[in-house]
Amino acid sequence: MVTFIGHEREAHDVESLCEVLPIAPSTYYNYKHLQANPKQRCVRAQRDDELKTEIQQGKAFEEASAALRLSQTSWPTCRWTW
Repeated sequence: MVTFIGHEREAHDVESLCEVLPIAPSTYYNYKHLQANPKQRCVRAQRDDELKTEIQQGKAFEEASAALRLSQTSWPTCRWTW
């Protein structure tokens, strides 16, 4: 919803959008503030961001390893004889 409000705030003000959507204006402004100042987020949220990067790197490595294993596997070929 925050992304939607961010896109629509050119046409409408935040308060009127928040009246229609189930979100408080303070929630929107707090989210935007923390997005602009990530060091003010709680310690757990900061650590989650670090772990997210590590997990994505590990996932990319695993996908590359799986692709390499598949390319090295000799697949049986089906030969049709008529």
